[in-house]
Amino acid sequence: MLKESGLDWGRDEAEFQREWRNLLRFGFLESSRWTFLRAASLYRFLRRKGVTVNSFDTTIAAVCLENALPLLTLNRRDFEPIARHIVLCDGDGVTSSDLRLFTYRNRRRPLFPFERD
Repeated sequence: MLKESGLDWGRDEAEFQREWRNLLRFGFLESSRWTFLRAASLYRFLRRKGVTVNSFDTTIAAVCLENALPLLTLNRRDFEPIARHIVLCDGDGVTSSDLRLFTYRNRRRPLFPFERD
């Protein structure tokens, strides 16, 4: 479960506290720089296709893609355009869409923008 923003939770303090307690029942997925790079890449890909999307929605989609999770939402209006243009294909072979699977050797360090100086 992902709540877009804690800023609009509830009309009063009691409702805010209720929402906060509900949120704590769920597990959290850590985001990495790869998550945001995938989200930015997805955003740019969709823009080139002429699809207008919210960058936050592409971040949600990237988290789901990165963790191989289904995206369950009542907000079909925002996520259907994303789903229409994505084909997931990650079979066995010499490459993968999950770049974390590879062991990198003989590369320069630091590798911008993934590692700091």
